Amino acid sequence: MRVRLGKLAIATRRPFQPATSPRTGYGARLSSLIAIGLEEGGPVQLYRILTCMASHERIERFSYALHVRIAELIEADPSLLNHVTRNIELIREKRGDSVLLREWEAIVRAGVAAVVRALRDAGQRATELRSASPFTGVITAAERDKIFRSEITAECRSEE
Repeated sequence: MRVRLGKLAIATRRPFQPATSPRTGYGARLSSLIAIGLEEGGPVQLYRILTCMASHERIERFSYALHVRIAELIEADPSLLNHVTRNIELIREKRGDSVLLREWEAIVRAGVAAVVRALRDAGQRATELRSASPFTGVITAAERDKIFRSEITAECRSEE
């Protein structure tokens, strides 16, 4: 553990630079973790947060909170579904078709109420759907990081 922490300390001596792409994948989450860790105590705090974050359950809670916020944004501005439709097309072009992508496409075609219902659903199938979310770019990176901080790091700090 000490060796890993030493390498982590060396790797984090450069200033944090936020990602410029609107992606919300694990790379973006890791960037958020690094920023939080460095702001709040350097490599030791970063290591604690990374260790805490490792739980799939925590990642799913973060994803759920993120998608609940996306549901609020779509309710306020239904035109965001046009962006989601374009995302579905782009994902299909880059990665091919999938069952989850076809399901999202059907939900989006059903309209705002169906999308909001799916985004707020805490069930197992909804969790699986969120793993293939076409909502990239609907929420800003700053808002995503805010949700991340409140959902993940608050829980991690309470376990210290």
